[in-house]
Amino acid sequence: MVLQRRDGLYAYNLAVVADDIAQGVTHIVRGSDLLPTTAAHLSLYRYFDAPAPHYAHLPVAATEPGFKLSKQNRAAALDNHNAQANLLQALKFLHLDVPDTLHGTSCDKILNWAVDHFCCEALPGTQEIMVDKHQSTFYTD
Repeated sequence: MVLQRRDGLYAYNLAVVADDIAQGVTHIVRGSDLLPTTAAHLSLYRYFDAPAPHYAHLPVAATEPGFKLSKQNRAAALDNHNAQANLLQALKFLHLDVPDTLHGTSCDKILNWAVDHFCCEALPGTQEIMVDKHQSTFYTD
């Protein structure tokens, strides 16, 4: 694992672990595409004699296997004027059965409901969930 780049800057893996230790991070939720770096990060926590956080790796949205939905892959941007609709669509993507009473409510209420009802076990047991890159709706295989 590279800890310092040739240009003298510290590598991401070292910097992120040092930041998390300094900030007292106890839980990390991220995409399954970052699962391979978790072992490296855990070894750094051990090296620094610091408690490791609890990790959860969620499936990433992908338009085809190995091609995650991201700005890097030129995915369409979300419409920032539709925050509530974006949140509700994301919760549906995460296999949460969102009640109709949340439609038309504030982002705070939607997020509070999501925190209370999120369940990792409800997610598909895959590293990727396929989405249609030409539509704004998600689908799963």
